[in-house]
Amino acid sequence: MQRVWAIVESTKGPVNHNMNQDLVITRLESCSRLLSECQTLDQAKSIANMAEAVRVYAQRSGASLQVINHAQTYKLLAERKLGELLEKTPKNSGGRPQEKTGSSREPVSAPTLSELGITKKVSVRAQQLARVSEEGIKAKAEEATARGEVLSARAVVTTVKRTSKPIKPLPEGKFSVIYADPP
Repeated sequence: MQRVWAIVESTKGPVNHNMNQDLVITRLESCSRLLSECQTLDQAKSIANMAEAVRVYAQRSGASLQVINHAQTYKLLAERKLGELLEKTPKNSGGRPQEKTGSSREPVSAPTLSELGITKKVSVRAQQLARVSEEGIKAKAEEATARGEVLSARAVVTTVKRTSKPIKPLPEGKFSVIYADPP
């Protein structure tokens, strides 16, 4: 496991500008492998950051739209995994002042998002993406590539919002209605 995470650490520095498209694809394949082994919030954040760095590099180096969307797909899949892990973690109860029990080295209360290094915006998006299946994200990426567009998290999340709202049936039978038509 340590050897695999060395791949993530090796991408944290400045991007090597001699990197070609094959190396971009290699990095994305390592994202895929790391995602399958991902177990913690930090690992999911690292994979998302690595996929974003690869996406930005691919975009700036003039790579094909398919490669760019492939990198964005792995970023969204990593954020989806982050959302799944966030949903499983215990929530901080908050409070003013925040109540912490235990010692300062080992507090008993759950950490806050800021202590985890996650913004509220990322947390919300990740938890929304957690409601989408992996196949749904990949299908959305294929649709975007076929249309010649760059895949966006907003498009995936908007699709989820539209499909997750249940349509209420109309009431049956007679019911009282007061209708007012202002002059």
